Amino acid sequence: MGRLSLEALAKRKESARRKERYDFYAQRGICPVCGRQDAALGHVYCQDCLNNKKASIEKNDPGFEKRKTKKKERYDYRVANHLCVDCGKPLKTKYKRCKKCLDNIRFSNRVWLLKKKLEDEKNGGKAKA
Repeated sequence: MGRLSLEALAKRKESARRKERYDFYAQRGICPVCGRQDAALGHVYCQDCLNNKKASIEKNDPGFEKRKTKKKERYDYRVANHLCVDCGKPLKTKYKRCKKCLDNIRFSNRVWLLKKKLEDEKNGGKAKA
């Protein structure tokens, strides 16, 4: 392999430093963007930074609103026609998702919860959600 240029090496160091800072704040329940406020419940960022991020996305992404409305229309159509809201297959249950999609979500939630419990045990107590 060839040697890294000084610029590439500097970028790698900067990237590692940013990730380290992000992880440091996120593990402590502090917003990694501003580093001053507690993270919003169920999020990594504080409420102010979440609002700024959302506003930035809406401002800089011209197709954002169009995709958002299309997604909402698709969801409403599927609910009205008794189709799974994720995959669009006909439903056989009273739920809004088919058995396969429901099982996938439940499995993902279980994995997330187990990871969270392991992280809490490793940190010696409860971490902020």
